[in-house]
Amino acid sequence: MIGSKPSSIGVIPESDSPNSDINGDVPPNISEYDRHRIYAAESPMTSIEGLAIFAVDKVGWVRAAAARNPNTPSYFLKRLAGDEDDMVRQSVTQNLNAPAIALAKLAKGGIEGVRIAVARNSETPVATLINLAEDEDSWIREAVGRNPNAPINTLIKLAGDKEDFVRGAVAENNGSSADVLAILAGDECAFVREAVAKNPNTPPKALQNISNFENWSIRSAKASHANTSVKDLIMLASDKDCGVRWSVAGNLNTPVEVLAKLAGDEEDSVRSSAACNPSILRETLEQLVGDESELVRIAVAYNRLASAEILKVLAGDESDMVREVVAIHSNTPTDVLEFLSRDKADNVRKAVANQR
Repeated sequence: MIGSKPSSIGVIPESDSPNSDINGDVPPNISEYDRHRIYAAESPMTSIEGLAIFAVDKVGWVRAAAARNPNTPSYFLKRLAGDEDDMVRQSVTQNLNAPAIALAKLAKGGIEGVRIAVARNSETPVATLINLAEDEDSWIREAVGRNPNAPINTLIKLAGDKEDFVRGAVAENNGSSADVLAILAGDECAFVREAVAKNPNTPPKALQNISNFENWSIRSAKASHANTSVKDLIMLASDKDCGVRWSVAGNLNTPVEVLAKLAGDEEDSVRSSAACNPSILRETLEQLVGDESELVRIAVAYNRLASAEILKVLAGDESDMVREVVAIHSNTPTDVLEFLSRDKADNVRKAVANQR
């Protein structure tokens, strides 16, 4: 294999420092010369000709770096897919420009890490993903379950996998269809149902079917979801756990009367979440201007609905953090900004100066 010094073929960009930090996984005993070549093989500034040479370098770390470079020609990526070094082959799988034929080749046999990386690659051919979904190694099936390009029928099959973490991967996949998520909404495993509750694509009906309300994290995920029904939001607004009520208070679909109720919650974190919600009524927001919690008053000052009158009151707040937020609000009147420009706190004066 070729091991010519990069400087002789002009592939290390002159602007790059020879001491530049490179892949932290490189062993500490590797020579400085090899470090230069690894850095050059990873660099987007390296020429195609230089990458071709690095792709056949005698040092595996250099070939691996070339395999990760998105500018490495397809021909050499195909060649590197058959490299004797596991690390090099795995690096090919991390390249989003890796040709389909190379990924298909890497999916057949080899070490687990290489096949997992192929299963995760969004450019892996559908046929290859279908085959990997049948793999006896559950971690490979899990990787397919996370792949946004996995076909629906494959995801439906993996939704019935015997392993909880495989089903959980499908539940977290934004490519999962409403039908797949509906299946998983009734899963026996709590963290799978929680993943369904957090998936933005979960339809309202599937959310309604999520059970196990003794698990607060599931209730919280459901409370913050955009597709949760108003009926469920009203119920969750009275939850015993403040984290769940906090999620309801931050949901844009929460009814204004529920937000008004949560604005009087005993927990300041819940009140502040309601105060941040742009769906809140202005009259409710006005009631929070004098809240005892600094956190709540900061939230009021951040709300885009805060009127000039509200901001004028908060400009005299005892907390410099509140006054700073007032200084950066788009609705703050000019005379209030002028007042805050003479504030005793540096952070407030700087905030006003940055607005001008």
